[in-house]
Amino acid sequence: MVKNAVKKIMINYIGRWIGIVLIGLACRSESELNNITFGSRFDNDRIKELWISAGRDQVPDRWYEKTAAIKVVTLKKDMAYGHDLSLNPKKLSAQLDQTRSEGFQAIEIFAAAHGLKTYNGLDVVNHYTIDPELGTMDDFRLLVRMAHDRNIAVLIFINLGYYSKEAPDWIEACRDKKAGIETEKVKWFLWSDRADSPPPPTQEDIYKTQQDRDNIPTWGWQYSELADSYFWARWQTVQKSWCAV
Repeated sequence: MVKNAVKKIMINYIGRWIGIVLIGLACRSESELNNITFGSRFDNDRIKELWISAGRDQVPDRWYEKTAAIKVVTLKKDMAYGHDLSLNPKKLSAQLDQTRSEGFQAIEIFAAAHGLKTYNGLDVVNHYTIDPELGTMDDFRLLVRMAHDRNIAVLIFINLGYYSKEAPDWIEACRDKKAGIETEKVKWFLWSDRADSPPPPTQEDIYKTQQDRDNIPTWGWQYSELADSYFWARWQTVQKSWCAV
């Protein structure tokens, strides 16, 4: 009974999360998305209006409970994670037809937002658009419509906890931190005055030892000249210039 209850909670949570992501796709900009929220509460009437205008009301209720298989895909070039997916309509059409013929009923687009190369693009520069070199948001919306025409559901894999050091939000937070201004974006990140401060509690405490962390040069408290402070770097990277916050 407990297991079934937990499963039900997770299904409801995942469904709500997917819905919020799709609402984001219906919005044209960050400001439009912000305009439908008041603090931590959503303007439900505005959300419903956006949902219907984007055709989301046609999505079957709780479709994810009946989906047989999800294919992980990526729009980014030269990435190891996920099958290639093109924004070229002709090539995309063939790819989606093949996906459907393979028995998949949904695709999960990994790291769709504009990012760099840490963990296949999860070091986001801008959460509100795709990589400019790949195409525009109109191209992306066409992808979603083409998938829906084939009864393929679309999920977006994002991680709101990852940022590139080139992200405008991060740069703004650093400047505010240095100026001693406790803004909302400053609060998004973890700061310290010392490199030897105790590490903040994270889920990695379950499976990462201190030795593991010591062996990862970009993990831990890193100094930012822009912020004149240490910040907690969450992710291992191939090159420090790609360091995700």
